[in-house]
Amino acid sequence: MINIRKSIFETNSSSTHSISLTFNDGELMDTLPPDKNGELLIVGEDFTGIEFEIAGAQSKAALVATYAQVHGDEKLRERFEEVLKKHTGAQTISYDIRFYKQLDGKPANTFYCPDIEDTYYYDADDNEFCFADILKSKKRIAKFIFGKGNMIEAGETWS
Repeated sequence: MINIRKSIFETNSSSTHSISLTFNDGELMDTLPPDKNGELLIVGEDFTGIEFEIAGAQSKAALVATYAQVHGDEKLRERFEEVLKKHTGAQTISYDIRFYKQLDGKPANTFYCPDIEDTYYYDADDNEFCFADILKSKKRIAKFIFGKGNMIEAGETWS
């Protein structure tokens, strides 16, 4: 490493980090099963790190729920719950999303990276859409969560 300014270091290592969104308008193929009482529990996950993939319906639902909570977006939460109830048959949606250690000692279980919001995809007509655009439509929310092959993944490459 070379010290080029006080407390700033540079290496000859070269790496890039990217987060990409894969989204298509294919058929809905995945689902989430509610419990015997008709309750669907959405559990927080870790959406940070150098490499991750958000591909399964449970993870994608947790991401949308986390996004709604981070942004305090009640309308999104309502759209999201309507989609979940329609596509899973759930009667109620419950959440276990904890950003901080709870008073009862339960540790945080949800970690969020705002860079996810900047991911985008191009549709068949070459129009650009970001992740937040998907969340504006119940149809797109459903396709993102339940469409197989729709995902967000992050990775790092070194050269």
